[in-house]
Amino acid sequence: MSDTQHTERPEILEPAFEDERPRKRVWPVFVGLICWLCMAIGFQGLKVLMGERPQFIGKPLQFQTGDLLQESPTAMLRKVHDDVSSYKEIQAERTDIEFHMRARRDYRGLRTIIDMAGDFQGRYTITNPFDEPVFVLFKCPHPRPSGNSRHGLKASALDLNAGGTGIRENTSDAWFWSGELPANGSQEIRISYHAASVRSVQYKLVSNNGIPIKAHRVKITVEDLPNMDFVSGDGKAIPEGNAVVWERNEFLPPEHFSARIAETRSLHGSLKMLLGIGPIVSLLFLVSPLSVLLARRSPTALQVITISAGFLFYFPLVLYLSAKFTFVGSLMIAALVPGILLLNYTRVLLGPRIGLFGGALFLVLFHVFPTLSVFAGWNRGMVLLCLAMVTLYVLIDLQNRALSGSLRAFIAVLLLAAPSLAENPVVEVTMPGTLVRASDADREPPPALLAFGIAEYDMTMKELYVEVRASLPIEVILTGGNLIPVFSKAVHLVEVEVPPVVQWVGGQRLLNLRTLETGKGVVRLQYRVPITSSGQRRSADVPMLGTASGTVVLKDRRPNIEFKGGHLWEKATENDMTRYEIGVAAGDNLLIEAGARVSAREADAEQNILEQLYGIRVTRSQQLTVVNSDGSCTHFAEFELPPFHPDAFELTLPAERPPLQNMGLRALTPGSSSRPATTCM
Repeated sequence: MSDTQHTERPEILEPAFEDERPRKRVWPVFVGLICWLCMAIGFQGLKVLMGERPQFIGKPLQFQTGDLLQESPTAMLRKVHDDVSSYKEIQAERTDIEFHMRARRDYRGLRTIIDMAGDFQGRYTITNPFDEPVFVLFKCPHPRPSGNSRHGLKASALDLNAGGTGIRENTSDAWFWSGELPANGSQEIRISYHAASVRSVQYKLVSNNGIPIKAHRVKITVEDLPNMDFVSGDGKAIPEGNAVVWERNEFLPPEHFSARIAETRSLHGSLKMLLGIGPIVSLLFLVSPLSVLLARRSPTALQVITISAGFLFYFPLVLYLSAKFTFVGSLMIAALVPGILLLNYTRVLLGPRIGLFGGALFLVLFHVFPTLSVFAGWNRGMVLLCLAMVTLYVLIDLQNRALSGSLRAFIAVLLLAAPSLAENPVVEVTMPGTLVRASDADREPPPALLAFGIAEYDMTMKELYVEVRASLPIEVILTGGNLIPVFSKAVHLVEVEVPPVVQWVGGQRLLNLRTLETGKGVVRLQYRVPITSSGQRRSADVPMLGTASGTVVLKDRRPNIEFKGGHLWEKATENDMTRYEIGVAAGDNLLIEAGARVSAREADAEQNILEQLYGIRVTRSQQLTVVNSDGSCTHFAEFELPPFHPDAFELTLPAERPPLQNMGLRALTPGSSSRPATTCM
């Protein structure tokens, strides 16, 4: 009977022991999930606290900053004995510009560099190229905020200094100086002011008269500003020390030089990103020590809560201490205080060998590594991917030893690790080939990339139209499915010739190019533009290619053809034929104005007669005087002017004239509506 009891006892006790063991392992996992939810809610609360209580986290003050834009001055010159209307625009013989900028910092907040302030110094040398005295009018605009700036500009101590005789005036938006220069003399004009609360400074050369600039130098010096972007028309510049110098000689404007504070990651933004990845980092940390504990012993709920609380102290400490101390000191204090407690606790649980060395490794990976990665500018997906790979390595290494006897606990740990992998935005998933091809087909193809050369135009004026032959060099850098328009408006095409690398798509009113393969070629076009007549004047509005600038060559017997929308570079007459060379910009129309076909000698004689009579070109005039009953007179004058003329002209009335009660003037431009003209009497 005793033997029977001895054999039945193991059969009764063994199943009870096997059912109790999985329950002891699942319960700590459940408690770990509860602790993780509490930690995630705490991280979200800290993010709200950063926005609601700036005195707790040291949020920097907000200041209104703008972008400073300084435009180049203009100068007008006239000989002393010439008429007052004979001013012409000139460029300074030498220009020397210097910005000296310093950083303004806010040491109370986490973001230190907020804007910059500094001084502007400009020296302009005006030279008299004639052997007789001249009058000079100099105008320099005041600094102003650029077009993208929403705030005003804080500038003070505005000053214009020009030694010698002369009159200066400071208006609301510009400096003015006028004076007389002796023969072959020169005058140096200095501009200076102080600007504050700016993010960038820019010096811009604006001039459309085609006069080259002889010598120009711009220097930008910065102090305590390590992150700056220096840009000019030639691209980005690399500073030498703390200054950048641009020197240009014999070039045509426009041109610009600028320096901007580079946008860098601030301490405040890094802390917000650290709190954003805090829930996933804490989940990966809990998975790693729990898997080690479950492999060696059955932890209790209190042990899991203690480990979670020790890890939770790290992120609030980093957040709070960074507002009070330096970042290095804050990181050391936040890592050591909870780290020593966790190391001592794991030493008690797992022994000195695994507890100290393994716990220190986990703290470096899940404390120090994510913090340094975030502040170094890493993407949050890369940080989470690295930590997820460490967690998976721990699970794979310990699964055979720790979970070989309990399948249920192994599944529970994998379920605990699953959310971290699902929330990781950088994990790559391998799909079947059919799915990959389908997803690639849904993507839009990249746009085509074409490089355009200098366009060349050969124009011939017929009786009723202008015939244009244009050639445009192109290079296909990247093919794509999109169409690239060549003209910005509809034109009447006669002939189109395209290279094999592109295809012509469209009708006669619109020309598009579609890229076929990479390579080079020349697109040749022939189109016509109608000529409209108004009396003796004939005009044609010729559309230019909308993709590239170019040069127009026009040969005609008329020596008095005028152009608008382009720059006349060269005009030469040979064998009763006049050759015009005009520079045009991309997309702009070229307006051609011509009179009747006359010889060059007749045109010069007619021009001299007109200038002697009127002083300016007046093609037609009508006069009407009405004598009123009371003896007063009302005089009406109507002038027809060419489309290219100054907006002001002089009108001299006889000294002995009847009293004029009213005088009406109207200026007419061929092909346009009437408009009043400014007169000087």
